[in-house]
Amino acid sequence: MEMAPNPSLASEQAEKLFQSNTDVAHLSHMAAHIFMQLGNYQSAIKTSQKSVLADQKLFDAGAPYVGTTAVRDVSFVYFQSHDLVVFT
Repeated sequence: MEMAPNPSLASEQAEKLFQSNTDVAHLSHMAAHIFMQLGNYQSAIKTSQKSVLADQKLFDAGAPYVGTTAVRDVSFVYFQSHDLVVFT
């Protein structure tokens, strides 16, 4: 919805994701895309901060991975970078 002609149609769902207590970082981060499109920059930042913390929590717990540790580390860096892009 963030690239749809009217992202405000997803504002209620974005708020629900923001308020949720999920540790699924990328899912919670998706609300930041809607908030950015709506000009709600503070919520976008707060949402991405929650996502970064969830990513870190998962990584610190020794998140399961497929393949090698290097693959897991690259995935972590990718998602951390994606969550942090809202700050630039």
